[in-house]
Amino acid sequence: MATIIVTDAEQRAALAAVRSLGRAGHTVHVTARERTALAGASRWCASTTVVPDPMRDPERNAEAHSALADRVGAHVLLPIGEASAMALLSCPPAGIAMPMPEETVFRRLCDKAAVLEAASRVGLRVPAQCVLESPEIDHTALLQVVQLPAILKPSRSVSGPNGAQVKMPVHYVNDAETLRSLVREAPAAAFPLLLQERAAGAGLGVFHLLWEGREVARFAHRRLREKPP
Repeated sequence: MATIIVTDAEQRAALAAVRSLGRAGHTVHVTARERTALAGASRWCASTTVVPDPMRDPERNAEAHSALADRVGAHVLLPIGEASAMALLSCPPAGIAMPMPEETVFRRLCDKAAVLEAASRVGLRVPAQCVLESPEIDHTALLQVVQLPAILKPSRSVSGPNGAQVKMPVHYVNDAETLRSLVREAPAAAFPLLLQERAAGAGLGVFHLLWEGREVARFAHRRLREKPP
């Protein structure tokens, strides 16, 4: 059995991971921004360690995880949130396995524009979209490509200059004035933004876990809730 560190104990996904790994007989430690965190309350959690916020200080976050791994003799470090994954991939702790692709691959997978471009190349239907590289755009031309109502989202959910990171929200856009306002008020780190066709209906997800090119698990879901609602 292994000793495993799970990050982002505030998130429900972390709680699910802790329960599953604990039931399988592994020793699980979690990290969080605060002492009281959802996954830390699980009976399968051996300890909770408070670490610096990976959004604000990714370097110190990685250092804290490295120190914890040494202290508990961890074999595996499992990042849950995107910000934690980026912090740890940019400065991976030595001597511990992390079930993640290399940093350049992960960052490309987090780029929504690049993912949609790749999907389109292999024949998957994708929403109509425009890429907004800066606030200085021709809104009239945009709306000739993407009809309202639409979705305005960052190409990367987590991004930012000089190592610091910020999380970018998703917005519904119902009229041209809202679009102009949101683009004008967006911070520089938010760009490029994506203006996407809004697809109505149920949200479905399909997941495939591959290991060395071989599929080892698959899963699908229908969303019961959306965020924002």
